[in-house]
Amino acid sequence: MTKRNFLWLNTIISTVYLTGHLFDFFVVMSNWRAGSVELLTNYRAFFINADPGHFFRIVVPVSVLLSVISFFAYLKSNKQIKIMLSVHLVLTLGVFLFTMFYFLPINNYLFWNKEISLEPALTMELVNKWVFGEHLRVVFGFVALIVSTRALHLSYNKLTHSNG
Repeated sequence: MTKRNFLWLNTIISTVYLTGHLFDFFVVMSNWRAGSVELLTNYRAFFINADPGHFFRIVVPVSVLLSVISFFAYLKSNKQIKIMLSVHLVLTLGVFLFTMFYFLPINNYLFWNKEISLEPALTMELVNKWVFGEHLRVVFGFVALIVSTRALHLSYNKLTHSNG
């Protein structure tokens, strides 16, 4: 496998990641973003066996792994590619950490812990925080896709062709 294949996989998984968040943003979140306890209760009742998190539990680690592999595969490459892959790695790791420390506690209250009785004021506050954070994840995911695509494009550049 050539190292350029890692750039392809990196770009593909970045596309999958962003697409998943766009689906979450436009389709799933619209079912509860008003923040009422009733909407969240209905949402929790619907997702009994699985939820959108199952998708991201696979995509996010793969995304981080491919970002790290791509970065190290091109460590001794063209400066522009290294910059693009560095930005991608920072964004990917940043979003991963943001998800772990910002979203997971909110998810536990709003979605996962069915034994919690949702309080209207706290529920509204956490929904607003979640929606705000999701805007950031979509933006970071979009930028990550752009830089991974740019790194892939640069790998085909005549000056870096011998490094591909």
